[in-house]
Amino acid sequence: QTLSSAETQDGQKNKNYPSAHQKSFPSVHYSCPKPLENTAKSLNDLYDGYFEDYKEENLPKLAGLDDDSYNATLAYNGDDNEDDYSEDDEQSSENDDDLRFDQWGLSARQKYKLDDHWSEWFASNLKPYDTLYESACGGGHTLMNHLRLLKEKHGIYPIEVYGNDYLEGSAKLANQLFEGTSEYDAFGASTNDQAGKFYKDVPFIRGKFCQGDSSNLHYVSSSAFDMVYTGYVDPVMDPLHVGDETPIKKCCKAEEGSLKNLIAKIDQRAQEDWYALWVREMLRIVKPGGAVVVEMVSYPICEKPWDWGGVPHAFWRRGVDRYGWDVDKSSIEIKVLKPTKFWDTIRYGVFLCKRG
Repeated sequence: QTLSSAETQDGQKNKNYPSAHQKSFPSVHYSCPKPLENTAKSLNDLYDGYFEDYKEENLPKLAGLDDDSYNATLAYNGDDNEDDYSEDDEQSSENDDDLRFDQWGLSARQKYKLDDHWSEWFASNLKPYDTLYESACGGGHTLMNHLRLLKEKHGIYPIEVYGNDYLEGSAKLANQLFEGTSEYDAFGASTNDQAGKFYKDVPFIRGKFCQGDSSNLHYVSSSAFDMVYTGYVDPVMDPLHVGDETPIKKCCKAEEGSLKNLIAKIDQRAQEDWYALWVREMLRIVKPGGAVVVEMVSYPICEKPWDWGGVPHAFWRRGVDRYGWDVDKSSIEIKVLKPTKFWDTIRYGVFLCKRG
């Protein structure tokens, strides 16, 4: 469909679309891999039961899809109960299933506030009708949060969205969340009336959401998207296969040069190599000059032993040389997310720009 001037669904003239850059939607074309192509396990799926919590949370939502009650499945995430929360959002409980947001243990509104921490990176690198890809998108709610933030805080909308998730059920939920039920404009944008109060007025252009391993997006074209991000890199659990991370934690404070100290360093390097696989793919599929963002990065297990394990700030600039990333080191930015009333873990985000 070739674009021309049009009105939005609320009768307003669509001034966002730059007519000098006419294009058709969807603008990125590829085929999702068949399920049989996804039989090889990801490196972070070698630890028994690692994805069971994700699968368990998906079950009632997928059942809702099957019995044609999708709106109820979104209420399971708190999306339809916005009025039930105070401004401080202090009544959430990690044990209250109604408030679980794709395994974050938060309401939609609380996760929205966390996602706002990175929103300037999105607003500075996207314009209306640009393409945005989320690696490991879960059920799509973090992506929907970013679209709402772009619209409400920056007037940037609609955005053309794509993504992948390792779990077939999550990819199915994301496709359903971005199933347009009402036409927003004549350019292909729509909204989803069944997405609950929190998201029903957010316009988007739906690309596709595939089941796929974020460390190997072989089916996605290179240099395809204006911006690529992930809301979280699931770490490799027990990368040295010692049973769990307890022995590694005991090695963290070992004397420099000792065998235990060496084991801790090898374990950390394995974690960094895993992160690098994700970053490599995100950089490959973003356009030259495009932005890559990694949110909610965990710190190394030896720095924050109560968290899942991750990488230090220095990893990102070091990675440009170590892994050959096509990134200008001067573009790298890091933002630390400090604990809030409803989030008690220190994490950070990182911004990288692919060389033009």
